[in-house]
Amino acid sequence: MHTKGKVIRKIQGFYFVYTYYDFKDIDDFEEKLIKCKLRGNLKLKNKKDNCIIGDNVIIDTKLEVITEILERNNYLNRPLISNIDNLALTFSAKDPNFDIIQFQKLLLNIHKNELEPLLLITKSDLLSKDELNELDSILKNSFPYLKYFFISKESFEDFKRYIKDKNIIISGPSGVGKSTLINNILNQDVLIIGEISQKTKKGKNTTVDTRFFPFGNGFIIDTPGFSSIEFPNFKNALEIKEYFPEIQELSLGCKFSNCIHIHEPNCNVKGNLNELRYDFYKLIYQNIQEGEN
Repeated sequence: MHTKGKVIRKIQGFYFVYTYYDFKDIDDFEEKLIKCKLRGNLKLKNKKDNCIIGDNVIIDTKLEVITEILERNNYLNRPLISNIDNLALTFSAKDPNFDIIQFQKLLLNIHKNELEPLLLITKSDLLSKDELNELDSILKNSFPYLKYFFISKESFEDFKRYIKDKNIIISGPSGVGKSTLINNILNQDVLIIGEISQKTKKGKNTTVDTRFFPFGNGFIIDTPGFSSIEFPNFKNALEIKEYFPEIQELSLGCKFSNCIHIHEPNCNVKGNLNELRYDFYKLIYQNIQEGEN
């Protein structure tokens, strides 16, 4: 018998496949995964073209073999996961404080991977009303295209409705309450909660492996992989605008098609792009220049 499933885990050449069965809880869900091998003709030298977690597949349930890998909507390189609806970056408002530069670096990597970003801000109850309003204003003015949630008792049900039935990676720096957030979404303690260092105000990363947790008709995906704070590799400054939605639009008004928005006359980006975002753009440009020298 052949049936459709989704690859949830890969361990030493075995693929653990969910075939849309009913389950009581997370433990029952994982116990019923079907442990499969990959049919020989699907094994390719390029591992990225082999079966990866997140893949929708067809399996022979009797032989416990994956016979077909269905077309992917997208995939992320690090970690290697396919068919993602959103990549949610989780940052805390305080303890540790929201790091706007680190956030923008991660956001840049999301755009470079052609994924849909989502920002989740935890610990907003630690801010005063004025501080909360200031942060909200910065996000609205600097990232008008970005969907974000301040995670609180009041917003939690709206947030859960938004992510239900989606395949969503929840990632971010350590110490921001990511494990607590996932436990609360699932209403079950599925992840260990780490400690915060009193000296650095940063947490220990308790995620060591990618895990899928069913939520509605989709999955909450906990992964340690998408936390790089390095700039992506750019060939040249012209490539940067491909990953800045705002610059793509504003650059249409520049006099020169090869405008890099630093020194050129009649540039439509300088002066019109949000100051915080333009400062970050110049930081990337400087990084590219230093790499070329």
